[in-house]
Amino acid sequence: MLTGLIIGKFMPLTKGHIGLIDFGLQNCDRLIVAVCSMKSEPIEGELRYNWVKKYYGSNERVQVVHITEELPSSSESSRYISRIWASYLKGLFPKVNIVFASEQYGEYLAEYMKVQCKLFDVSRNTIPISATKIRENPYKHWEFIPDIVKPFYVKKVCVYGPDSCGKSTLAVNLAKHYKTAFVPEIARNMFEWGELLIDNLNINHLEQFAKLQSEAVKSMVYFADKVLICDTDNITTQVYSQVYCGQITDEIKKYENIDYDLYLLLDIDTPYIEEGQRNLGHIRREMYNRFKSELDKRNIKYIYINGSWDERFNKAVEAIDNIL
Repeated sequence: MLTGLIIGKFMPLTKGHIGLIDFGLQNCDRLIVAVCSMKSEPIEGELRYNWVKKYYGSNERVQVVHITEELPSSSESSRYISRIWASYLKGLFPKVNIVFASEQYGEYLAEYMKVQCKLFDVSRNTIPISATKIRENPYKHWEFIPDIVKPFYVKKVCVYGPDSCGKSTLAVNLAKHYKTAFVPEIARNMFEWGELLIDNLNINHLEQFAKLQSEAVKSMVYFADKVLICDTDNITTQVYSQVYCGQITDEIKKYENIDYDLYLLLDIDTPYIEEGQRNLGHIRREMYNRFKSELDKRNIKYIYINGSWDERFNKAVEAIDNIL
């Protein structure tokens, strides 16, 4: 039985790595894929291990392992470092008899482990990508990122502000512009569908809004293309909880667990439109100040959006393009 070994950081897992692993599977009976990580690296090791594990989880010929040993590493192939790793790996995987790699260190490893070596696409002609290029600009090389990894790089944009400032319309238009997923305001939907009346609103409803909004963002990120447009956030739920119920429970606060990459704060220089779920038009400026204050208290940076509908849209697109 031919037992192969591939080692790498997979930071992140790329389609180039998948090509290498598939090449290894074509040339051995059983393949060990070792995900090597150190605490100081920018992408958490357990996450990288889970990417590879989930991608190949159904293949019984693949064994994915996570190595956290703090051995020396280098961006360049090194005989000195390869000798140290060869000694460690030989003790860890004594049955390995072939190494697969896309860089020269694979030959060094195999030499010191006294096993065969097969290199794959060293010149990057078959799959012209590297993890370094993706880390430098994932959006430029989006097609080389596996679907299982893309959510890690998706930028989450929160369209934020009080009642009747055009959040929902802007969010929908931005999602169409970027051909991506959109997370609606769950509370608004429940009011519009007739499931809830503003006069019956209580703290249990607010807690439900907080939970459902958080779950919606976390699920829709898997359907997003580079950017996820979110109509509202948990801070919004907290503001309305204080206004309508006079309190903010820990149950609501615990769902302030999503880090948005960009906040678009919408001004109230738009006509106020009365709807069934709105009754705060008389304190519109006060509500705007509350919303802005909550961002300031948390030191959250935001882009101020005002003007005509076209001006608002153009300012939002410019801000999103900048983070991409």
